[in-house]
Formats: sequence, structure tokens, C-alpha cells
Amino acid sequence: MGTEVYVILFMIGICSYFLWSRLLKKISNPIKRKCTIWALTLIGTPLVYILIVGSFFMFLTYYPDRDFDRIRWKAYPEQRYELSKDLMNSKLLIGKSKAQVNALLGDSAQQHQEVWIYDLGFVPGIANIDPDILIVTFKNGRVVSVAQSRT
Repeated sequence: MGTEVYVILFMIGICSYFLWSRLLKKISNPIKRKCTIWALTLIGTPLVYILIVGSFFMFLTYYPDRDFDRIRWKAYPEQRYELSKDLMNSKLLIGKSKAQVNALLGDSAQQHQEVWIYDLGFVPGIANIDPDILIVTFKNGRVVSVAQSRT
């Protein structure tokens, strides 16, 4: 852990200490009050720190899961990852022909005979330097599977 963690914990601890002091000022026994305040501060400070860090990482990796929309798919190719989960879960493409997939999703970046690959854009995340892709697999000219992967 870097020094910034200790500084943040110290600042949270100070705020926590004064908060508990203010909330528990009705305890008449000063020794009991001080022990309670310190115990709550020592236990609560790391918990608040974990909550703050966890919230930060959740904020960094959040993105909305949208229902598949053909117009949005074509208009915002860098945000297709928002639509991919619904596209896979609804099994919308399963059983469709290559012409139907082409009409729905448009031309893919890479078309092999039995595998078409669509760029989904960069899914928000920590150290995410590679874009995700949607892999549409055909068998006998019909879609048999749809999967998302990182390149």
C-alpha cells in the first residue's frame, strides 16, 4: 500500500472520530464514551475506506445494458457493447441466415465463411486496452452461436 492509502485512512479516521464524538456525547461515563468512540473509529474507518474504493471501481466499470436496437447498433459502433448482452441473451440471431444477420447488424469488420466478427468498442473497465468483439458462428448458413470476447 502506498502512503496515499494511509493519508486517506487518517483523514477518514479523523472525520469518523469527530462524528462518533458528536453522536455519543450523551454517554455520561467519559471512559466508556472514549472507548466506544475509539472502537467505532478503528472498526469503521477501514470499512468506510473499502466502501469508497469499491464504489470508485464500480463507477469506473459501470455501463448500461440496453435492449438491442438496430438503429443504435449502426449509429454508435463504439458503444455496441451496451447492446451485446441483450443480443446474446435474447438469442435473436440464432437460426438466422447470413443475409438476415447482415440486414440486422450490417457488414462485419471480418467475415470468414463460418465466423463473422463485429467490433463492440471498449467496454469500460480497469486497464481495458483491447476492444471487445462479437463472434457470430454459422453452420450450414445459419447462426448457431453468438459470443462476446476480448481481442
